[in-house]
Amino acid sequence: MLDQIAQSGIRSVRLSLTNPMDASIDAVRVAHQKGLAILLEVSLNNAALYPKGTKPRSGRGRIWDMYRLSDISPELYRATLRDALQRIDSLGVPLIAVEPGNEINWGAYNGDLEIRPEANTRTARSLRDVADPDGLARGAANYVQLLKVTRAELAKTRLSAGAKVVSAGLSDIPPEHADRRGIDSIDPVSFTALLREHGLDQAADGYGMHIYPGGDRTPAAREQHVEQALSICRSRPAEGKPCWITEWGFANARRPAHRRQPPRTPGQGDPRALRRPHARRPDRRRLLFRLGRDDLWHLALRRAFSRRPGGGDAVKTLIIGGSNTVMQPGYLSSLLSVMARRGVALDIVADLAVGGTTSAFGLYQLKLHEQELADCDLLLIEYALNDAFVYGDERRPFRHWARFYEGIIRFARERNPKLRIATLVFGARNGSFLTSVPAIDAGIGYISRWYGTTCIDVSQLLMQRLGREVVGHQALLRSGP
Repeated sequence: MLDQIAQSGIRSVRLSLTNPMDASIDAVRVAHQKGLAILLEVSLNNAALYPKGTKPRSGRGRIWDMYRLSDISPELYRATLRDALQRIDSLGVPLIAVEPGNEINWGAYNGDLEIRPEANTRTARSLRDVADPDGLARGAANYVQLLKVTRAELAKTRLSAGAKVVSAGLSDIPPEHADRRGIDSIDPVSFTALLREHGLDQAADGYGMHIYPGGDRTPAAREQHVEQALSICRSRPAEGKPCWITEWGFANARRPAHRRQPPRTPGQGDPRALRRPHARRPDRRRLLFRLGRDDLWHLALRRAFSRRPGGGDAVKTLIIGGSNTVMQPGYLSSLLSVMARRGVALDIVADLAVGGTTSAFGLYQLKLHEQELADCDLLLIEYALNDAFVYGDERRPFRHWARFYEGIIRFARERNPKLRIATLVFGARNGSFLTSVPAIDAGIGYISRWYGTTCIDVSQLLMQRLGREVVGHQALLRSGP
């Protein structure tokens, strides 16, 4: 993917420092080798940054659990960041900026903001509306300390001492969308003012900002949205800081998926536009099912492998998916080992999974790898959780998702008529599947039956075999890395 980014003319990328750290740091090395400048975003949803025994705030099954900034330890953050920066320095990689955290004005990435008991509920409209304003203020004070620690640790490096410190890119989620998810989101102007009260301007070189103006709006409405989002930006030091746009984009359903969000070259001055090498919301902390039991995997997969191509030959497999496929240890290593013991070897000819992506990106990946698709025996798809996050809250019409998912199957079959296709459906901890069938899961099942492909609904299998009480118990689940 980094090759594709570099070849498209993009010069800067935003990469996340998250678990597993070795993989994150190696991505920085590879990006540098491709000639890309790097802004390093530091994930704050990392247990190593909090005192032992600290519990994250629950996502109530609608989103991942998230730690509270009011609980974070600046000294533990210092130790983790110092190690990473020194390792990056030893690789000969200079950073242009470091951005601690992501969208900390939204409950998805700041545990001090509330996840309401139900979706479609009025959420906080201002700082006065939050459930724990004192906790939010303590978190803001802690966050400014993280910025100061970041600057101090950058100063100790050989190659990145001059890197900028950028505050976490703030989300521009409209109130009506926050209400649909039932997740508190404070507008960037108010949240920046809170951070400034605790010394933001003395700790940061720029304000991070995320802009998603919406492809279904008029040009005038999009312009107004962008102007409002950037109203906090200042060019004079006495008045504030310039903005760095570290995420941006908009949906455009009238264009093919592979042409969405065309590459843009970041500007040399402020604001600077830096693109991620993956879709929005990359740092997903999914809670995966422990699927190590041979009988469960065998039950789920026996239809897909009831007849092996070429007798005893290995099954040439191409994989598209999100972070659940990427993370280790995870389901993929279990699948490979269990199927091998069952006498079905899977030969992974192309693993195209990228964290934080959806079926739209999967279709794009297949179009880029037509030859591998034509040569393989099995296409394995894993996007249900990410698709539900992006398309399951009415922010984007469900029909857009259906076109992407059906497009994957139709395109794959056109290029390889004998191809077997299997889609994996996982559920999040305390997910909605415990009480009702999620719309995305139902859509996958229907489209799979229509085209005669295999839908491996692990959530359904677990519910049928173990029951709601057992499946909903936290002992059945474990956090991703």
